[in-house]
Formats: sequence, structure tokens, C-alpha cells
Amino acid sequence: MPVPALIRVAVVYGTVTGLITLGFRLTHEATGYMNLGFTVNLGVSVGAGFLVSQLLGVDPMVTLPVVSILTGAFNALTYHLIYRRLEAKGTSEALISLTGLTFLFTSVSVLTVAEYFLSRRVDSPLWCGPIASEFTVGAHFHYVDGSVAGLRWSLIASSLVVILLTVGVYVIMKRSRAACILSAVGENPSLAQISGIDTGRVRLVSWFLAGGLAGLGGVLLPYMFKGEMGRDCELLFAPVLASAVLAEGLSLWVALPLGVFIGALEILLINLSMAVLGVWVGEYSSLFPVAFLVAALVYKSKAR
Repeated sequence: MPVPALIRVAVVYGTVTGLITLGFRLTHEATGYMNLGFTVNLGVSVGAGFLVSQLLGVDPMVTLPVVSILTGAFNALTYHLIYRRLEAKGTSEALISLTGLTFLFTSVSVLTVAEYFLSRRVDSPLWCGPIASEFTVGAHFHYVDGSVAGLRWSLIASSLVVILLTVGVYVIMKRSRAACILSAVGENPSLAQISGIDTGRVRLVSWFLAGGLAGLGGVLLPYMFKGEMGRDCELLFAPVLASAVLAEGLSLWVALPLGVFIGALEILLINLSMAVLGVWVGEYSSLFPVAFLVAALVYKSKAR
């Protein structure tokens, strides 16, 4: 029996939200500050998935491992070139977080220009929108979602990713020293260094893994939504931040299923509101994740 389209969309969007949330929390645990520019990795991976699929002549779904590695390398390089230098100068956590936000705004513009350039130079059936127009306003990627036994590829891939990663992260955090190492490096890097922990390597690896998680999301997203390199960075910012705020203080493995829940709930609430109140609600759909973020902040403030 085919899965309803709304459920497929909610699962894929929730999965992408969960992956970005887990990556966000991983970098937060390793450094102690919030990397507000983390969703840039999603936009980068959307573009990388398209380019790799065109270069290899394969379906974008096949590029999942390659794009994950490339995005992980990009995030690790970003840490090495920007954030590590700020840490070395003793920059406050608040200022580092604001630097990340500036990086996000700048990257959105750069990625939007890069998307325009690609639309003019790379001819592909994966493009949607008025490509032939002078300004290519609305051009974006959209992938054809195949099926196996009545189940869409994106639904199968999303479900497997969530299950395998949740179980994997749970086992690692419960049965290894990873949780203690991350906590030590994030809370007191000087003491961790004295204890024999290579804090620089731990943080670099954490950022690489976090970028890899975003890479998976960047490949999955265009199967159900518009693949827009610049706009997708902004699209997930509020729901990811809301999920990360709620996951604060909890074990790292909780971030993924919690992000999935928040993302799926956002899609379901928007569609329910449109069905009850009218399609005009869709014009204000961007307010839903912001409302989630506000609610998460209020809840956390009262819980303390």
C-alpha cells in the first residue's frame, strides 16, 4: 500500500531536520558554543549532490556517501580556517556564535549566486523553474523519486538513516568514552589537554562528522522539496535551532529523533492548518518554525 504523500514529505523533512540538529549538537558538545552558521552545510551539500550526480551520471541518491564526505571536509575546513583561529585568540563564545550567523548570511548570498551560475552553465533535467529566463528566478533542483515495492526511495533512505544513526550514536555514547571526551573537550579544553586528549583533533573530527550528517540531508531534501542552495540554509535554521534548544542537556543520540519529530510536526501542522483555515495559511508557513523556536526557548527558560 503506497504511503500518503503528506507522510512521505513529513518523514523526509523531519529526517533532514534531525540530521542537521544532530550535527549542530555534535559541534556544540565539542566546542561549547553554538555554531549558528551550521545550516550552510545543507546548502553546500544540495549543490554538491547535484554536481556529483552530473559528473558521475548517476541518480543523486547514489551520491549520498560521496556528498557526505565532501560536506564533512567543507565543515572541517570551515572550522580550521575560521572558528579554530577565533578560539586561539580567546574570542568569547557569544562572539564566535555571532560570527557563525554572519557566515550564514554571507553564504546564503554566495550560494544563491552559485546556483544562478550553475543554472546558466549546466543543462540538466534535474533543474526546475524558468531556466530559460534571463534571471532564472525560481530555478531550483528537484529529483525524481523512484520506488521499490511501492515505497519511495527517499522514504526508505530517510527511515534507514534515522534508525541506523540513532542506534549507532546511542551505542557509541553509552558504551564508549565518546560522551566523556566530548564533554571534557567542550567544557574545559585546557584540562582535557592536560589529561592527554588532543582537543584540536577531537573538535576537527566532530566538525567533519557533523558536516557529513548535513551532507546526507542535502541529498535527501530535493526529493520532496525545492533544492535551493541559498534558501535551504535559511529554511532549516529555525526548526534546527528549536530542536537543538530542546535537546540541550540530553544525551546526544536524542537530538536526531527529536529533530525528526519537530520537522515532521511542522509539516503536519502547516497542512492541517491549510485544510482547516484555508490555503492562505501556506503564505505564512515560515512563521511555524519561528513559533517552535520561541516555544522551545520559553519552555527551557521555565524548566531551569
